[in-house]
Amino acid sequence: MMRTKSIKSILVFAALYLMSEAAFGLNGWTVTQVTDDYYDCINLSTSGTNAIWQKRIDDNTYQLEFWDGNTITVLDDDSYYFKPSISGDNVTWTIIDSNSRYQIMFWDGNSTTQVTSYVPDNDILVRYSAISRTNVVWEEYDVAAGSVMHVMLWDGSTTTQISGDECSNPAISGTNVAYKKWVGPSYKANLMFWDGNTPSQLGENSDSRYQPAISGTNVTWQEYDSNDNTQIMFWDGNTTTQLSSGNFNRREQQISGTNVVWTKEIPAHSQIYFWDGNTTTELSGADNSSSPSISGENVVWKRYYDNYYYVYFWDGNTTTELHATDHSINSPSIIGENVVWCEADGYNTYQIFLAERNPLPPTTCSEAIAMGYSLQFDFNDDCKVNIIDFAFFADDWLKCIDPNDANCEQPWE
Repeated sequence: MMRTKSIKSILVFAALYLMSEAAFGLNGWTVTQVTDDYYDCINLSTSGTNAIWQKRIDDNTYQLEFWDGNTITVLDDDSYYFKPSISGDNVTWTIIDSNSRYQIMFWDGNSTTQVTSYVPDNDILVRYSAISRTNVVWEEYDVAAGSVMHVMLWDGSTTTQISGDECSNPAISGTNVAYKKWVGPSYKANLMFWDGNTPSQLGENSDSRYQPAISGTNVTWQEYDSNDNTQIMFWDGNTTTQLSSGNFNRREQQISGTNVVWTKEIPAHSQIYFWDGNTTTELSGADNSSSPSISGENVVWKRYYDNYYYVYFWDGNTTTELHATDHSINSPSIIGENVVWCEADGYNTYQIFLAERNPLPPTTCSEAIAMGYSLQFDFNDDCKVNIIDFAFFADDWLKCIDPNDANCEQPWE
């Protein structure tokens, strides 16, 4: 039920070390615990330097929290468990109102707006909401009309149905939307692309295509091949390219620009792959890796091996192990230049953890000074105190500019 409430802010870093264990980490990274309470943090998502998650108060109550790297703000203390979506400072999520109707909500960084106004006579469910800037897209599931599914778009002021019937699973980037369309009596899944004005079809009706993800005009999805293995496909606005082949299923694909990452699900040996627009690279180099997340060329994922969980980060060139623990980990995500994830604490309650890259040591004098490593009497900023600095000092020896001393210079006259 949606209730009237004031948005509450909790200053995190002021009490960070009181809330958490001592900072720890591996290979030039520092890991700290951001949250510390009695409730599970679930459905973590990030955008830029911001993150959102839900705090599971009980089986029916989910508190939605927004974090800008410094402050946790409670956006809703009774959200629904569908995963919220974030784009910059903007957030969308689902509630069940006092009339037991599903509604879509939107927060612009300052205030909350209820996007939909379904009334008790509307037997409609809303699912799979996603956001890009101030545009919100979702699946409308009309039970009264025979369980017909539509894709709806809100542009910040107006709601538009952008699909025909039997369409679902929308993903959005700017004003572009990719979604799934069920076709034929056997319910094969085709993929559709909407450019802000017109829908177009990607592929033939006989293709089985699932889980679209979009970045600009680039779309990636999973598609069954003739051997019933799911492969990763990519469309650049003109041409479709198959990125994977062979046995085993590919899942969990994510896209950022023309870069795509996915998991190859070999039983007990799942691995992470990355495509940069030209070349495919196996990133994990180890078994039991999953849950990749991507931003630009940066990729983060988790690995489970020998009763330990690991977090790995790839910067486009090198893979680094950030963290190792015997506590369960899920939802690793990139947040700015850093990484966050959910991790079970000693009480088996999931908390938010942050890994920050330690500053690199300076390589030049100017870098050292910019980082605050200056010498008090280094008058010419060459990172040395020597006879040259003494000459600067001696040049002003016994000079004075005291306005109250007639013997001093008065350069302002």
